[in-house]
Amino acid sequence: MPPVVRGSLLPALLLLNVVTTRPPRELPVAVTFTVVLLLPLVWRHRAPRTVFGVLAGVAAVQWLLDVQLPADIALPVAFYAVAVHARLRDTLVAGAVLVAGGVLACLRWATDGAFLTPFVASPR
Repeated sequence: MPPVVRGSLLPALLLLNVVTTRPPRELPVAVTFTVVLLLPLVWRHRAPRTVFGVLAGVAAVQWLLDVQLPADIALPVAFYAVAVHARLRDTLVAGAVLVAGGVLACLRWATDGAFLTPFVASPR
């Protein structure tokens, strides 16, 4: 399979998911975020830190606007590129950003505060 086809498969599937599962009024925002999250991955091997930073910024805006998308898989993919191509310090910083974003996402989107349950002592 040619690299262009292989590299286009996941973005095409994620766009198809958004187009087929979102109500029409949410499509413009969902498609825009999906494209903006996936397009920078094309450059992840040339500029891994920049790509990760751009995606982290897009994800922060997405979090502020309360938009959940399967295209968020782009963040761990970009983190992997940082881990493979950048220095250890850069990888640790990107990892901390990724974990902090994951915690914020869980705090915002976990049902009924279920994310906090393991961290709260229950009275007995």
